[in-house]
Amino acid sequence: MPDSCNLVHMPRLLIIVRAGRGSLHPSWRWFVNGLADVALSIYDESDWAADSAEFVHHARGGKFPGLLAFFEAFPEVIEDYDYFWLFEDDLALPFASLRRTLDILKVFPFELAAPSLTCDSFFSWPIAVRNSQFLFRCTNFVEVMAPIMSRAFLRRALPAFGDNYSGWGHEWLWESLLAETGSFAAILDCAPITHGRRFGDGTLYRNRPAEGWTPEEDKARMLAKYGLVGDVKFRNFFAVTAGTPHSILAGDAFVEHGLPGYDEMRAHHAGNFSRCAENFSNAARPVATLAELSDTAGLRLVSEGIALL
Repeated sequence: MPDSCNLVHMPRLLIIVRAGRGSLHPSWRWFVNGLADVALSIYDESDWAADSAEFVHHARGGKFPGLLAFFEAFPEVIEDYDYFWLFEDDLALPFASLRRTLDILKVFPFELAAPSLTCDSFFSWPIAVRNSQFLFRCTNFVEVMAPIMSRAFLRRALPAFGDNYSGWGHEWLWESLLAETGSFAAILDCAPITHGRRFGDGTLYRNRPAEGWTPEEDKARMLAKYGLVGDVKFRNFFAVTAGTPHSILAGDAFVEHGLPGYDEMRAHHAGNFSRCAENFSNAARPVATLAELSDTAGLRLVSEGIALL
């Protein structure tokens, strides 16, 4: 895709890192200047005050309660930025992926998006792993690891940020918020990041209060609070192809085109390749055709933007 597109302005992006000891953000912080602003919401005794972030904030506890405290401390940022990237501190962000994220959001103003994960990342959700055949996939799922929220979506999701320590359950709530407006989230295959820590190894998990709820209990309580069902099928609905000219694919054409997109992982880790390929086939079922999706706001948004690439 081109380096820039002919819209009014690049989106104003604030990357908010829940940062602690050993945070990886210094590895990418230096090249962000001029493209995005950075806020550090520090959850332990680490001193990142000299790290030239636009905002520095201290709040112990889980990721989302800490983020809620950040927005309560700096309420003006909600009006000052178009998008908010809620980043964890064990993620490596390449410069190219930051640029591509901004380019995508300039043309396709998604309510909710996320970078994909590289094939050498630790991952829990195969749907989040990069598929090299696509620019992005439109789904009903974004993981809590690094969601990118529009201002409007943040306002709708923010009241629930204080509901639990672990963050488990937010994906189900976000799916219901997307459904209310006929929208889709976007997993940005053209803008991968790397997750370098095994599930459960992070400081936020290790420092969980002994008297608190388990992540599984957090999720169950959140689903019950908002009347959500736990058996929602997180799935791909359609995608925009990586090669030019870009096209929109859904249904069987989407599956056939996308299956080779995990070939890089086959050489890296055969077991993970099988997980991703199997999930990819299943996550497009039941198959939805473009005709069946034609009345959705999400498909209209993508159809209007694709002509600008």
